[in-house]
Amino acid sequence: MSVVAGLSGAISKALGDKAITYDTSLIHSTLADLIVHKEGHEGNFVPDQTILDKLARAAEAGKRAIIPPCFSFFGHYLFNTNSVILPPIMNVNYGSFGITEAVHAQAQSEGVNLRKPWGRHLTISRFKSGITTKEVDAFLGLMATNPNYPNVSKNGDHIYPDRIDSGFFELGERGLKLTIANSIRLNSIRL
Repeated sequence: MSVVAGLSGAISKALGDKAITYDTSLIHSTLADLIVHKEGHEGNFVPDQTILDKLARAAEAGKRAIIPPCFSFFGHYLFNTNSVILPPIMNVNYGSFGITEAVHAQAQSEGVNLRKPWGRHLTISRFKSGITTKEVDAFLGLMATNPNYPNVSKNGDHIYPDRIDSGFFELGERGLKLTIANSIRLNSIRL
C-alpha cells in the first residue's frame, strides 16, 4: 500500500490543498457507509456508540461471510473530476460474494440502513475543489508516469484484506480524519 500512498501524496503535492492525501492508514475498500453528519458542521461531530456497536456486529457478520482465499488483483488507475481510484480487475471471494451483503443484512436487522458501495475499489485521492488548467496538466503528467499498480505483476502478486474496520471519518478543511472504533483481524483468509 505504500506505493499507492506515495501516489496519493504526489497528487496532493501537484494539486496543493485541492486534493486530500490518503496515507497508508486511510487507504481502504468500502463495504458500506452511513452518512450521519452534513457539511458545514465540521468539528461538532459526536459519535453515537450504539450505532458504532451495531456496525461492529455488522463487520463480524461480514467476516463470517468470507470464503478463503479472499484477495484482489488491481489494474489501471481511473480518475475523474472528483477522485482517483484503483479498481480491481479480478476479485476472488471478495465483494459481491457475500461480504457486503452480510454486513448490510446484519445492520438492517438492527435498524441501521447502510449505503452499499457502487463497486469495489481503493480510493487513492479525492479532490476538494475546482482545478485550474495548469493543475490539470500537472495531474495528467503525474498519472502518465504511474499507469499501473505495481502488484499487478508477472509474479501474480495480489492484495489480501487484513481487517474489517468500523468507525467514522470526518472531512474538514484540514483533510480526512479516520477514527476506527472496532477492528476485526482477518488472519485466516489466505489458505
